[in-house]
Formats: sequence, C-alpha cells, structure tokens
Amino acid sequence: MSLGPLASRSRGRDMHEIAFSFGGNVGDTASILRNSMLQLVDQLPLTAPESSSFYITVPWGVLDQRSFVNAVLIGKTARSPFDVLNFCLEVERCNGRHREAKWGPRTLDIDIIYYGDLSVETGALILPHPFALERSFVLVPLLELRPHASLRGQSCKKSLEALAGVVGEDPPVAALPPLQFER
Repeated sequence: MSLGPLASRSRGRDMHEIAFSFGGNVGDTASILRNSMLQLVDQLPLTAPESSSFYITVPWGVLDQRSFVNAVLIGKTARSPFDVLNFCLEVERCNGRHREAKWGPRTLDIDIIYYGDLSVETGALILPHPFALERSFVLVPLLELRPHASLRGQSCKKSLEALAGVVGEDPPVAALPPLQFER
C-alpha cells in the first residue's frame, strides 16, 4: 500500500538520524510491525535502516491486556519531524489503529523516539519522546542498536538500570530476530 509520493520532496535536504519505537498487541503483531517498518523504509523513505530484535513485553500503563511485541527502527531521513509524524499516524490508521483508550490494546503504535539532536515541544509532537527513558520496552531495543545512546542528556543505559526492579518494568524478552534490509 502506498501512502503518497513523499520521497520526491526530500531531495537535496539534510539527512537526520531518526529512531522509532514500534509496538502492538492485537492481531498478528509481528507481521504488522514488520510490514509497517518496510512501509517507513520504502515510502518515507529511510536510508541506512536498522531494526532491533522483536521483543515480547508486558503492557505499560494499562496492565490488564495481552503482552506486546516491541521493536526499534533507526534510519536516516530528510523529511521534517512533522511530516514523519503524519506519515506514522497514517500507517497506524491503515493498520487498524483506533485511539480508544490511552495505553490500551492496539494493532500498531509508532512513536518517534528521537530526530537527530532536535528538541521539539508542541501539542502534536514532543522530541525526544517524553516517556522513552521510563520504558524498558523502548530502551532495550534502542540500546541493542545504539549501546551508548542518550536522550535529554541522560544515558539510556543508566535509565534502564534504574528501571530494574520497578513494578511493571519486567525486562523485555527477545522473541524474533531483527528485520533485515537489503543494502
């Protein structure tokens, strides 16, 4: 499924590393995540894409629901963070995402973790992601790809260590290998 000719507007612009967190717990979640990652890579587009392993994780926020599958995708884009956000929302919608309950069950959730070193705070978008340092299901796959990552001036590794033993922050379990991209 194509969501439009977004690639044509990115020529000649600076590339920025961008990281996404993918998650879901409704339907064939691993397939939905894989297909959504491929959509972002192909249609946004993203260059030099890297996928983390896919992790089985406990729910965050609302605990009385199925386990989630989570992964991180990192790549480079020339699209603006707001264009990327709108694209992600459309990919979610096309995959059956309904925003009925905050932190509730969903087919797909795509969050932008960071966009280069950019700091943004609007009603629609906050970068880096405001809860990334509080979520092991984001930190573990992010650290798999970027072992020395930091967000908001804080080490992601130290933030993950601080979550050890926190109720509801069971460590994610790797269940599926990373998605491989053609080079």
